Amino acid sequence: MQAMQAMRAMTPPSARLASNAQSRNVRAHASLDVLKMSPLGDRVLVKPPPRVEKSAGGVILTGAAGDSMAAMGEQILTGTVVSVGEEVELEVAAGDTVMFTKYGSSDIETEEGSVSFVAQKSILAKLS
Repeated sequence: MQAMQAMRAMTPPSARLASNAQSRNVRAHASLDVLKMSPLGDRVLVKPPPRVEKSAGGVILTGAAGDSMAAMGEQILTGTVVSVGEEVELEVAAGDTVMFTKYGSSDIETEEGSVSFVAQKSILAKLS
């Protein structure tokens, strides 16, 4: 026990903080399950369409060019609604396709892929 305390005392505080942060991130990432997420307030949980690796003409797309989530340029995105927060007044439900602004959302990476928590005011249109 004393040996552990001595080693801890020799470890710089910044290294201890980084180690603690890494262990918290691993636990948080491992527990992310899209089906169990429910957005709070006026947020909508949106899953982007699958990433396109090749264009219709056969051109291999890389980087942002292959990101099919960008429907109309860099600022506007589309996705399928997974769940809706209790305070959302828009007529959107799970399964609807919506168009929303890129900077009005918070993106999270999960094992099933990325999802976005979108503020109600950032949803521009319902596409389905």
